[in-house]
Amino acid sequence: AAISSVLAGSAGLAVSGVGTLTLTGVNSYSGGTTINTGSTVLVGNGGATGKLGSGALVNDGTLTQNLVGTSTVVTIGTGGITGITGSGSTSITADTIKFLGNVTVNTSGNQSYIATNATTTFAKGLDLGTGNNTVNLTAIGGASITLTGDIGTEAASSTVLNLDTSSGNGTINLDISVGRSNQFWNIGQINANAGTGAINWTGTYGAVRGDNSSQSTPITLTGAINMTSAFQAQTLLTLTLNAAGTST
Repeated sequence: AAISSVLAGSAGLAVSGVGTLTLTGVNSYSGGTTINTGSTVLVGNGGATGKLGSGALVNDGTLTQNLVGTSTVVTIGTGGITGITGSGSTSITADTIKFLGNVTVNTSGNQSYIATNATTTFAKGLDLGTGNNTVNLTAIGGASITLTGDIGTEAASSTVLNLDTSSGNGTINLDISVGRSNQFWNIGQINANAGTGAINWTGTYGAVRGDNSSQSTPITLTGAINMTSAFQAQTLLTLTLNAAGTST
C-alpha cells in the first residue's frame, strides 16, 4: 500500500499486518508511530519527500526512511520523532539527520543513520543542534549501530554522544568526520562502548577538524577496535582506546 497524501491531526499511526506501507507525504500527525511485527514502512522510498509524524516511534517491524536530495531532513528529538524503541530495524538516510535536545533511542534491532551530506553548507550531515544535551543511542541483544556522515553541533556546546551496544557486544560502525571545518563545531564528548564487540571506524576523515580552535572532542572507544580512518586533528584530540577482543 502507498499513501502520498498528508496524514495530519493529533492521532498516531499504527501499522499492522504482513506487507509494506510506503509514505511519501510530508506528514504532520503528532500522536506517534507504531510499526508492529511483520510490518514494513518505507518513508520517502528514494524520493525527496516523505516524513513520519512527530511523537514516539515504537518499531517492532522494519522502518526504512530513504530520502534523496540536498535539502532532505529527518529530525529525531525536539519537534520530530521524540524517541525510538522496539525490536525492529531502523534505517534512516537523508541529506541531514538532526538529533535535537536530549535524545534516547533504545532498540533490540539494528540502527543505521546515514547522512548523505549532499551539500557542503554549514550544518549538513549528522546535526546535534545547539544546546548542551545528551544523545543516547543504545542497541541491545547483539544489534548494531551505524553512523555515516559529517557530525557535530551548530555552536560551541558540551553535548555528549553515547553509543552503546555493550549488553550484547554488538558492532558499532563509524564513517564519520567530527566537527569538520566549515561543516560543524566539535562535540563535547563521544563515548562508544561495544563491550567485546567490534568498533569499525572507516572513511577518509575520521578526524576532529573543528572550526573552534578552543574546543576539543574527547573520544572514548571500548571494544575490538578496528581503525582505518585517517585522523587529522586541528584542535586538541583526546582519544582513549579501551581495547577488548581482537583490535587492529
